[in-house]
Amino acid sequence: MRKISALCIIAILISLLCPLTNATEMKYTDEILNYSYEFLNQNGENITVKIYKDTEQVKTLVYLDEELAQATECDLTTGDMLTTIYNGNRAEVISENLENLDISEMITESDKIFVDPEEQQSDSAVLSEAVVADTTEALVNEPRDNTGLTESGYNDGYYYIGSTSYTYSTARGYLYRHLSGAEYLGLTRYYNWNAGTTLSAIITAVTVLYAARVAEALAAILEFTASETLAYAQSAKVQTYEYHYQYSTRVNDGSYGNYEIYYTTSRSKVYQKIYNITNGEEIFVYDYLSGGFSGSNNEIIKAGIDNYLYYHFSDIWKHWSKEKVKWAYESGLIYGTTPSKFSPDTVMTRASFITVLYRLYQNTDGSEVYWGYANRFTDVSSSSYYYDAVNWAVGAGITNGTSSTTFSPGQAISREQIITFLYRYAIYMGYATTNNGDYSSYPDGSDVGNSAKSAMNWAIYYGVIHGDGGCLYPKRTATRAEGVTFVYNFCDVYGL
Repeated sequence: MRKISALCIIAILISLLCPLTNATEMKYTDEILNYSYEFLNQNGENITVKIYKDTEQVKTLVYLDEELAQATECDLTTGDMLTTIYNGNRAEVISENLENLDISEMITESDKIFVDPEEQQSDSAVLSEAVVADTTEALVNEPRDNTGLTESGYNDGYYYIGSTSYTYSTARGYLYRHLSGAEYLGLTRYYNWNAGTTLSAIITAVTVLYAARVAEALAAILEFTASETLAYAQSAKVQTYEYHYQYSTRVNDGSYGNYEIYYTTSRSKVYQKIYNITNGEEIFVYDYLSGGFSGSNNEIIKAGIDNYLYYHFSDIWKHWSKEKVKWAYESGLIYGTTPSKFSPDTVMTRASFITVLYRLYQNTDGSEVYWGYANRFTDVSSSSYYYDAVNWAVGAGITNGTSSTTFSPGQAISREQIITFLYRYAIYMGYATTNNGDYSSYPDGSDVGNSAKSAMNWAIYYGVIHGDGGCLYPKRTATRAEGVTFVYNFCDVYGL
């Protein structure tokens, strides 16, 4: 026997014999259709439910193989309900009021309880392509749990949702979802119905009391006769749960290995767990988005592709230095540590920074070339990527190495060393180098080395350095992000 929702009715039953043609005089075609769905009953007949709702009334029509079988109207002001059952050439009319129905919507509340989402009954639904559609239907169509989804393959607890691409890029974005938790919100509604209650009356009442989507789900777990009336008295409860999800978009244009993450967001969604107390059947139904990203899944993917195109590196799109790194990369001053990673928080080496400064010089002037200066350093190979940069820097008086025979290219560079190199570069280029700043006004000003004091005053005066939380941290190792930020500030000061 097919299982479906129901509402219980104690009503004034008026059995009227009237021609079926009178039923067809009811005008619903001009109404706004709010909700509709179809299913097959236990006889394999197609049932269509249509719900019309405005500020004054709710109407539910139930069609059996395209023939109107039941119709219920509820006046939202008075609560009066009128149900008509069509049987051949006859119609039976039942009149009742919501307050007088033998239906109890008892609501209980308790504390929130966190639950294991995987221990809840699975949705047992394979994800459809509609999930990636550029509509809010994705919020409804996504499975509540991970049933039917494929693991991401990155061993990160995420599952594949869908993918898409856009005509403005060869890159393709793949969307993954992680079910991070769920909680019972402590809200339970109880419903009781008598045998013989019609499908249309049940749906109308629950739509008025709660929501059409919940009414549909209730109809899916109650047992009805072939005439779409309750087979026996039944009770159900509706419990409210909130599920929490994390989303990530991985992007690649096929030019490098793994698809890297270029956008993340989250959503929280409320589901109703509907349980038939009488026969033990249960089902979950999506209710509403309670927090987080409200757009479509395509918008999540698009955000990832846009970040890929704009920032290039997957580890800077949400980093504080993202605009500075983007500028430095597009200016040809620095490259990534891999094709898709910049590693902004990795330490910057002396070789790396001198190379950035040399490339800046090549971009702005580049007329002077020095040879042979790097040969005195035993740790600078002529085949190294920084060989020409070291030659130039020593010849230009920007650095003398860490000793007479070593440059220490792999050594991490400090913040005050970067400031010193930039100061010497400004002198070399003939830029104004007023040094009226005052490093001693900073809490850690005493940490500035003697050889860096003039440079630090210059950097403070021109805004090349702004401090970090009110401190200079001159001896602290500089990160790659800090290195390009100092260079960006330098270029901004001198209009480069």
